[in-house]
Amino acid sequence: MPLADLVDDHIAVAVVVNDAQALLRGWDGSPFAKTWNDPRASSFFTPLREKLRIGEWDEKVKEATGSTVRGLLAMAAGEALLAMPAPDFAKLKKADVPPFLMAVHVGDHASEVEKIMAEAALKAGVDGQTEVLAGTTLHIRPFTAPKTDRPDAGPGTLAWAIIDGVWILGTGKERVSAAVSGLKNGGVDT
Repeated sequence: MPLADLVDDHIAVAVVVNDAQALLRGWDGSPFAKTWNDPRASSFFTPLREKLRIGEWDEKVKEATGSTVRGLLAMAAGEALLAMPAPDFAKLKKADVPPFLMAVHVGDHASEVEKIMAEAALKAGVDGQTEVLAGTTLHIRPFTAPKTDRPDAGPGTLAWAIIDGVWILGTGKERVSAAVSGLKNGGVDT
């Protein structure tokens, strides 16, 4: 089943990568990477780089997981999906973590991903809970985006599961539960 079948009609943006390994192999030579790294385009991308703190990603990811961003991405064995639902802008102002859903076919790396997620939660001192949904363990963790400057921002919920070699991660238990059910049932209802 294509991972795009895990999203419903409420998704505003969905990016699907059919072969994550091929994308990674060709990334440095891709037009996007060349534009991103072009000194002439640098001034245009500087505000985005600063806002996303891209320069800190490898360090923070390595601290949390023991691996670099590329090392983690290398665990993707096939298809990948990143989706963002159409936002309710009134709620988005109060949300600390923007809504998203990610699904990645990790294949034989499933146990490695589970270990990384467990160790990262332990390092962060995050207590969470687990639920079993149709035979699949759903991990639910409180999550607050770091260094927020909004006094109205509150914690969100990060949930994840691995089912049939597909790692599903997203904000909100309901979103991830729907994707797990969708994977078991051949897609979500639109």
